[in-house]
Amino acid sequence: MPYEFDATKVFAHRWPHDTPQWSGDFQETVDAKISTSSTLRKVELSDRRVTINGCGFEALKNVGASVPFFKKECRMMFEGVCMGNYAHVHVYAALGADRYLKAFAGIADWMRAHGY
Repeated sequence: MPYEFDATKVFAHRWPHDTPQWSGDFQETVDAKISTSSTLRKVELSDRRVTINGCGFEALKNVGASVPFFKKECRMMFEGVCMGNYAHVHVYAALGADRYLKAFAGIADWMRAHGY
């Protein structure tokens, strides 16, 4: 059950701390494609994989989603492996109106379908 939505902000960092340091090239790729991009990021949820602007994360665990009080946004967090590097990723979908609720419902359905 694939699902797609746009993210307004994404933050990825190495996690857990006892995993190997990210190479400079990988850090630059993450920064350029997802972390420091000023445009909307395309997030694709498929089978057991999350792809953000072409960066695919697999071996997912600790997947969660929330809608914070008093904010019109949806947040998704997860741990995964991208190109052999371990990461903890925060995805923000502050899309206004009811779009953030639609994003939350889609994420929740995807999580339920894959046992997260």
